[in-house]
Amino acid sequence: MAMQINVLGKIVPVLLQNGVSPTQWSIAGPRVSGFAQVVAQYSSHLNDVQNTIFRLTDRLAVFIAVPYEGYTMTRSFMDLKTSTFYWAVEDLISAGYVPMRRIPCYYYHDAFHIRQHAQGANDPSLKARVDREVEASVAQIEIAQLMQCDPAFINWLIAYAKDRKAIEDRLKAGTALFRRSHQDHMMMVELEHEPNLVPAPEVDFIYDTERD
Repeated sequence: MAMQINVLGKIVPVLLQNGVSPTQWSIAGPRVSGFAQVVAQYSSHLNDVQNTIFRLTDRLAVFIAVPYEGYTMTRSFMDLKTSTFYWAVEDLISAGYVPMRRIPCYYYHDAFHIRQHAQGANDPSLKARVDREVEASVAQIEIAQLMQCDPAFINWLIAYAKDRKAIEDRLKAGTALFRRSHQDHMMMVELEHEPNLVPAPEVDFIYDTERD
């Protein structure tokens, strides 16, 4: 069956881009399934606004590279037109996503951008984009603290939220044009008209609080 996750009552279909390997999905799949379980466990700690933001994302797509607004994106991002969170498989399988309770913070950060968009925060200038990223990062820190994330992770988030230059560099990067070789870029341009997303296969995973 196709994979879906339940995020505080919001059923979110999970899509997988052709090219994500079985080995990658064997790591990423349980993390996608597990983070929704973490959110459920900490739901009583969330206020109404935070609860609503967690439920704004309509779809989740695990991918390698997809076309977006003239670029071939290779980092995680939120498509505000469709409320689809494109989650880079390289991010999902990275060491930075351990322990598991860190993962909802990343999901929340991008869902927060949907709220900003709905409230009219759509100025495309770099300064405005940095401002929105700072605001989303501060909100992300609140979630990390509520979910009792490790101090190293919280301190990293705080440092990032204060470093506008680092945020600006990240916003400028994250595309094949900046991060990949010319050969890789030419290969990924082939995806411009077809991101090749299919329903993700289900995974069996039960989050263990003690293991985290």
